Amino acid sequence: MVKRLKSFAAELQEELKERDYEIQRLQSRLRRVHTARDAEIAKDGGIAKRDAIIRSLKQRLRMAERQSRNLSKRLARKKQSEEIAVDGEAVPLKVLAALTRDGMHRLAGEAGITEGDVIYVTRTDGWGRSIVKDLADIGVSAVICSAEMLAGSDPQMPPAFREFGVPLLSDTDTQAQVQGKIGRAQKGALQAALIRWEEEQDRIEREKKLSMVEHMFKEYRSERGKEVRKGG
Repeated sequence: MVKRLKSFAAELQEELKERDYEIQRLQSRLRRVHTARDAEIAKDGGIAKRDAIIRSLKQRLRMAERQSRNLSKRLARKKQSEEIAVDGEAVPLKVLAALTRDGMHRLAGEAGITEGDVIYVTRTDGWGRSIVKDLADIGVSAVICSAEMLAGSDPQMPPAFREFGVPLLSDTDTQAQVQGKIGRAQKGALQAALIRWEEEQDRIEREKKLSMVEHMFKEYRSERGKEVRKGG
């Protein structure tokens, strides 16, 4: 976990350096546009062209600055997660504001969502099966939300998590704590909660298989009974 976080933090730092270089390049180019050399464009009747270039450069500069700010925030949160992981007794959590596609896109842009992540969800209203499938496809380790929210959630939500094999756990079982956009779960409590979830998942799967066998047996007996009555 720590090694993966450090590697990702290093990638973010490199990307941030590249973005800062792009900002400096754009700022330098904007300054050059305003120099005496570019006054010749105005003399040739190219004022509109020059203004269009300036507008385009300013737009690109604002975009690069916004991306740089987002990268800085991601790097800060990644370092916080790294510190939590180094603790040894805690597991870092990524906070998903809402279990919706917009919420997923926002978290992916701000902190990234990768295989093995543990996600804390602050709101489950508006959830959909497609979001649960997306989390399963990414390979997140678990999703945590408050015990109160779980108790009052859509009855179809926990079965959907079961269907896609994504552990859905409570904050009380995992001793999860959240501050802002980052949180932590007690490592031992989280592992114990995951084991209980897997055991329950195995029990549900066994019951499904048993029910299927019983259904097939009943159908066989019914068809066999019909054949006996026809022959008798």
